[in-house]
Amino acid sequence: IDNLDIIIDDGSHIFTDQIFSYAILYDRLKKGGIYIIEDVKNIDEVGPFFNRLNVNVKIFDFRKLKPVDVLVGGFPCQAFSVAGYQKGFKDPTVTLISPKL
Repeated sequence: IDNLDIIIDDGSHIFTDQIFSYAILYDRLKKGGIYIIEDVKNIDEVGPFFNRLNVNVKIFDFRKLKPVDVLVGGFPCQAFSVAGYQKGFKDPTVTLISPKL
């Protein structure tokens, strides 16, 4: 599949996997398309790498959100999914829930 308007990488949250997916998928975007990598861990460390990867990179750091009335977030499904590691509440990504609450 080529000439895509948007690609959202919501797979592995491991930096090397995200770069590997980008290398495979980015060329499938049409000109002006949008490539989103959701949930980049260690953005303070890897952000500069993303900026060098593509001149059009925009990093949205949601730690700097201004107060809002409603915040919608997804549950970390990998910890509970049969397609994931099935560690449940022992998975460290589950701790991402509490800051949202």
